[in-house]
Amino acid sequence: MGNGAILATGDRHGALRELYTPSVAPEHQILRRPARIGVFVDGAMHWIPERFECRSIEGGDVPIVDVALVSSELQLELWVETFVDITLGIVVRRVQVTNNSERFRDLRLLFHHDLRLAGGEPHETAFREGSSCGLVQHAARRFVLINMETADGPGVPLWRIASRGIEKGRVSS
Repeated sequence: MGNGAILATGDRHGALRELYTPSVAPEHQILRRPARIGVFVDGAMHWIPERFECRSIEGGDVPIVDVALVSSELQLELWVETFVDITLGIVVRRVQVTNNSERFRDLRLLFHHDLRLAGGEPHETAFREGSSCGLVQHAARRFVLINMETADGPGVPLWRIASRGIEKGRVSS
């Protein structure tokens, strides 16, 4: 799905597979690897699709992709809605979780993004932006804002930024 300024492709398990910003520049693919979704529940971490099955949801007339992920073993349902804004160069994802267990559980969602905003040696900067409490990653004229809204309000409540090192002329994680 896309709007001419940004193009996103995903899979049936809710992961973003590719993210493009069409231009004449050779580095228009800005996602190094799929942006996975993880679930931490009952003391264990699971990357989707581990222990989840995908159930189709009928789409509407707008450029929205809906994915339903169900785990009877974990007693969880996730609904992932992804769309590209018609007028802005943004991808919006909404994730709703339903706990089908009879007990309260500490559940955390993890969103993994490995972005490449510029070609060549990594010259990217990432930081927490003060007014929105979101994460900003930028290189040259490209900026990516990753933000959320939870029951506690807007902003990314827990985050970790890792950098890539250079060893013998190649980038390593």
